[in-house]
Amino acid sequence: MFSVVITEKGGAQRRMEFDKNEITVGRVQGNDVILGKGNVSKRHSRIVLKDGRFIVVDLKSTNGTYVNGRKITSPLVVKPGDKIYIGDFIITLDELEAASQPNIAAHAPSGAPQGHSSAPAPAETPRPASPPMPAPAPAPPPLEHAPAFPVPAASPPAPPSAPAPAAAPITAAPARPAAVSASADPVGPARVRPATMPPPLPPRAGGSGVHNMPRVSSAPVAATGTPGQQLLGELMRRVSVTFDLYDSSPIAMQDPSRRRAAQAAIDVALEAMGNGAQLSGGTDPQQLAALALTEAVGLGALEGLLTAEGLREVVVSGPGHVSADFGNGLVALDAYFSSRAMLTVVASRLVAQAGDQLRTEKPIHECSLPSGARVLVVLPPVAPQGPVIELRAWVPAGTTDDLVAQGFMSVEMKGMLAAAVASRRNVMVVGPAGSGVTSLLSALARHVDASERMITVEDVPDLGLPLGRAVSLSTGGAVTGVTLGQVAHQAARMRPTCLVVDDVRGAEAVDVLTIVGSRAGGDLVGVHCAATGTDGLAGLRTLLQVGGVRDADTATGLIASAAHVLVCLENTEKGRKVVRVSEVRGGGGGPFEVKNLYLYDGGFRQA
Repeated sequence: MFSVVITEKGGAQRRMEFDKNEITVGRVQGNDVILGKGNVSKRHSRIVLKDGRFIVVDLKSTNGTYVNGRKITSPLVVKPGDKIYIGDFIITLDELEAASQPNIAAHAPSGAPQGHSSAPAPAETPRPASPPMPAPAPAPPPLEHAPAFPVPAASPPAPPSAPAPAAAPITAAPARPAAVSASADPVGPARVRPATMPPPLPPRAGGSGVHNMPRVSSAPVAATGTPGQQLLGELMRRVSVTFDLYDSSPIAMQDPSRRRAAQAAIDVALEAMGNGAQLSGGTDPQQLAALALTEAVGLGALEGLLTAEGLREVVVSGPGHVSADFGNGLVALDAYFSSRAMLTVVASRLVAQAGDQLRTEKPIHECSLPSGARVLVVLPPVAPQGPVIELRAWVPAGTTDDLVAQGFMSVEMKGMLAAAVASRRNVMVVGPAGSGVTSLLSALARHVDASERMITVEDVPDLGLPLGRAVSLSTGGAVTGVTLGQVAHQAARMRPTCLVVDDVRGAEAVDVLTIVGSRAGGDLVGVHCAATGTDGLAGLRTLLQVGGVRDADTATGLIASAAHVLVCLENTEKGRKVVRVSEVRGGGGGPFEVKNLYLYDGGFRQA
């Protein structure tokens, strides 16, 4: 015999008692508990009392059954006081002592229901045939024991429910972390700090019901966060009680009705915080509400940043650590997210805009947004402190005239390099990361005659040539397993008159130089390594050694056959500069020399 307490969100509470061990819950007649709402299935769930334990089974319902905020995918053992979410209803269970049965739970047969006092501690139920291990599963096949996440010692037994006349007020701070359910694909939860956010609501009737992101524990802002970040975290905690924050589908982000619902939930939560004197005199409620709205339905702290003029790169290394590069390197911004959980949601929304789905079994995600911006998302365990987001904005490629105006190179250097491209010489640009290798390579590619067939090969598309000017190929990033050398080989088989290869950074240098050296000329190659040594080729020789070329003569032959003109770049105190333009003479299987034509040593000059 047990009782069921049913609380409708925003409605009354009722109690039902049953003198049997199994009941069904659903929307239509024939169920023991009838919940007449559209987001409840006809036969939604089954609740079984066996061996003094409650077992909840979802009957393949449309919107799912949630226990303490987690969507269940198999029969789940629950304790009295655990909250079962079905549509707009919250159910709690309590075992009652049968009138005809004395309180002799310790001597009851194994198949008989135990007394109420034994229900909260199923691990102590005597089972002679069972091994002495905590919370052994009863008769049903493998069951997932609840809760499946850590509960702090001082936690109340369950997260807060939606407001109801007999329920606790919203200000009661919960301490049980709740995992956000993903779609039907069961993935492991991302590792975050224990949470105080209440569980998300099950999908509402008519809603998208999409949670295409990894399951994460809804985490509050750490105590070390700024006051503004802490206020935003508290506001989002309150909003999550009545609004589903975790829908990351692009359609949901554009849904006006969803935005209005989020704004309404934020207004109610702000009013409650104001009445509770949680908003200080210096707090701007409108600004706080605007930040909350961008997190609830948009990209949070990234919302306005991504459209800022001159933006080159954004790096988010934590909820309170957002940096941006507007042309002078990364600078920390006064921007933040309310929690790691919401940072993960924003990462999921970014990836969804690119047509992909964030999954914890794939901790590294690389994709391109419709705007052309490149997005890198790194999840735990690769990023142990939480999600890391790197976003590189697409910047239209400049011309050689632009580079001269920026002081990147001299007019004479520009003229010499343009002549080399026009005469179909192979030009190799060598420089460390951030020195402008890709920028110069892209500018030189614009000097290739429009009648020539050009194919570009990169790790990720960064050259930014005009659409239709070249056939663009890429490896798709490290996660694809395709190497730059493999793509360059296929590109060469397409017989371009000009092959442009960028992102040479490692052992693929052997393949790329071999391919370029076997062609007729007119190719451009970007090598990302230090341009050290008297001839600027020490770094390239190291890459060839990494690729297996140990013999110095073989390395010399590869370089001489692939490069006719060598351009060396450096990051100097005065910015990115072309420090050397040289001509490679000789080769063809014999010795070669590198003759400097132009130099930079504090000023540009002819050698």
